[in-house]
Amino acid sequence: MYLISFKSTHHAMMMEMKVKEKNLKALTIPTPRAISNSCGMSIKLMEEVELEKLVEIVEKEDLKILGIFKVGDNTLEMVYEGR
Repeated sequence: MYLISFKSTHHAMMMEMKVKEKNLKALTIPTPRAISNSCGMSIKLMEEVELEKLVEIVEKEDLKILGIFKVGDNTLEMVYEGR
C-alpha cells in the first residue's frame, strides 16, 4: 500500500477526488509524524496500486506533495519525492 503526503489540504482533497474517480479505495488521514511535524493531510491507498499510476495523477494535476511512501509493517519508505 502507499501513502501520499501533501503540502496543502487543498491538494489532498484534489487527490482524493481523483483516486475516487478511478474507483480506488483510499482514506484521508492526518500525516504521520514520521513524515512531517506539520498538521498536514495524507491519502492512504487501501488497495495495491501501481506507483506509476499515482505519479501520473500527481504530475497531471500538478499536485504539490511531500512524497509517496510505501507502507510496510511499522515502516514508511519514500519511493517518490515531491516537488
